[in-house]
Amino acid sequence: MLKKVIVISSLLLSLYGCGTTTPTIKSKTEVIGNVSNIEVTDLRTKRVNGVFQAQATIVNTSGDTPQDIYYRCHFYDADKFDISGDVPWNPMQIYGGQSRTIECMSEANNVSDFRVELSSTGASVKVYK
Repeated sequence: MLKKVIVISSLLLSLYGCGTTTPTIKSKTEVIGNVSNIEVTDLRTKRVNGVFQAQATIVNTSGDTPQDIYYRCHFYDADKFDISGDVPWNPMQIYGGQSRTIECMSEANNVSDFRVELSSTGASVKVYK
C-alpha cells in the first residue's frame, strides 16, 4: 500500500512539474519586421540595489555578413502592464558569426517581467498600441 502511495505521489509531482510554465527565449523576444540571421541565444535577469537588469545575448548566424539591427526592452509589472513608457530604439551592428550582449535596466520597483524587441529598421518603426 505504501509503495502505491509513493508511486502515485511521484506521478502527481511529475505531472505538476510538466504543468508549470517556464518562460522561453522565444516568449521573451519579439521580432518586428524582417530580421534575418539574428538569434537571441540567452536571457538573464537580476535585481541589484533595486534596479531590474535584463541581459540578452544576440548572435549573427550569417557566415560573414554584418547586420545592422535595433533593439529595445519593455518592462512589465505583475499584472502584465507595460511600465516602460516610450522606449527608444538602440542601434547595434553585429558582424558575421559575432555574439553581442545587450543590457536593459529599469529602476521601477514593481518590475516582474520584460521583453526584448528586435528590428532591422528600428528608427522608422512605429508601433501602435
